[in-house]
This record gives sequence, structure tokens and C-alpha cells, in this order.
Amino acid sequence: MLTALTGCSKYSVECELVVQPYVMITAGSDIHTPGYMVRVYAFYLEKAQEYLEDPDWRPGSYADAEAGLIRNIVSGEVRAHNLVGYQEWGDGTGQEGGSQNNAGENSGGDTEEGDEGTGEEGDEGTGEEGPGNEVGGGGDGFVHLTLTKSPVLLVALDPVNKFYAWRLFKYEAPLERIFVPVSFKIYQKDPYEENEWRVISLEREQNPAQEEEGEE
Repeated sequence: MLTALTGCSKYSVECELVVQPYVMITAGSDIHTPGYMVRVYAFYLEKAQEYLEDPDWRPGSYADAEAGLIRNIVSGEVRAHNLVGYQEWGDGTGQEGGSQNNAGENSGGDTEEGDEGTGEEGDEGTGEEGPGNEVGGGGDGFVHLTLTKSPVLLVALDPVNKFYAWRLFKYEAPLERIFVPVSFKIYQKDPYEENEWRVISLEREQNPAQEEEGEE
């Protein structure tokens, strides 16, 4: 269960969230920005306790994450996303390869604008709140979302390697921009937690017995 909160409060104030997706193919290898369209969904919550006191709210499967849905895995109630953002590069596509980074660079915790290790600024994402609203990126290979409420549940999807991740995000006003990295470790067979993200692969989801056998 995620217990740490990162700091937009529940007031209606804009905050640009920049999710920095990275992929690591083998343990100890360099991380890189994937050259395909990773996407991030945001689900507005009334309060952080809605998630903390009821941690059953999350993507119930890879199919849920792909469709931009979270569900209460106990009651079965389903909720659609409020915002979705995609990676974009300078030409407006998600097909170019991303820049290489040394292992560990920019893969630490959340950082506010102006902190070291945040990378270059991109154009601010735009869009109004509403289910299914698509928000373009800033041309830097990252995912830009303009949040208008806090807290939110974030769901990130790597559609090529079939990984998905989720975490709670909370910000305090005034805060113009914050960078949040998420790393997909393709070599990692077991679900893992990093930077408050819970990450799992479709392969493990389909073969849960592998994890149980490995724990014996």
C-alpha cells in the first residue's frame, strides 16, 4: 500500500505535472526515454484518504490500465480517467527515439521546477478537466498533464513492454511544475515499488504462480 504523499492540495489551482518515463532493459544498464508512446492517466480524488483508506482502488489488470480505468477490486465499481497524456517529441509524434541517460540520472524522487536533475523545460500541457480529455506533451519525450485538482491517482502504461504502474500524487499550491519519474525495469520479473509507484507486468499478471514459486 502506498502511504507517502508528494506534493497540487484539494484547491482548484493548476499545476503542470511532467511524468518522465524511463526504461531499463537489464540490471545495471543505462536507462533511456522510450521511443514510443507511453501514456499516463490521471484520476481526481476527493481526498487522499479516499485512496489511503481504501487501497483497493487501482487498475484491476493490464486491460484496465490500457483502457484508462481504475476499479475497486472488492466492490467491482469502475471509474474512468479525468485526463490522459502521451509522450511527444519535437515533431509532434511519439515515434522518435528518446535521449540516452546514465543509469540513475533523473530517476530519483519527484522534483520541482528549478531543482537539479529535472531536465529541460517543455511547453506546458493544456486542457480542461473532463473524462477522456487528451493532453499533448511538451516535445521533450515526457508526458505533460495540467492538473486542476489534488490529490490524483496516476496510472502509467508502457504499451510495448506491457508494464503498468500506479501511485498517489498530491501537490500543494502554489506549484507551477513538478517532475515525477517512473521507471519500467523490463528485466524485473516480480512486481516492485519505486518512487511511490507500484509496477507490474502483464506477463506476471498472467502467471502469478511464478512469483509464489520464487518465494518458496
